[in-house]
Amino acid sequence: MIQRIQSFYILILFFLSILIYSNTLNFTPSSEFLAHFISFNGFLGVPLLLLITFFLYSKRKLQIILCWLLLLIHFGQFGLFLSEVNQNYSLNFETLAVLESLAGIVLLWLTKRNIQKDEALVRSVDRIR
Repeated sequence: MIQRIQSFYILILFFLSILIYSNTLNFTPSSEFLAHFISFNGFLGVPLLLLITFFLYSKRKLQIILCWLLLLIHFGQFGLFLSEVNQNYSLNFETLAVLESLAGIVLLWLTKRNIQKDEALVRSVDRIR
């Protein structure tokens, strides 16, 4: 479980998403949709899904499906926070959230790719037997 590189990707992304979730608690967005999303703890779902994905290491097909779902969520999160980014080029919460979303997209894509490689390896060994 821990020896697999995709587990490290998921753990890194888990800590990044916890950081974003903790920062959304004292963030006041300008859009009404994002305000409702934050008020219903919408960002709490991402770390929970990441933990579920982390512990499903023996069910690689389900992990791939959850990675696709998390990729869609991160693309949505990227779009939400990109609409909130100010044009003053300062390092504020919205900019950090956009960067975390981009890092999440890359890490999830790498995770999905490595899980697919593991699945292909297991299938090839099963064919040899």
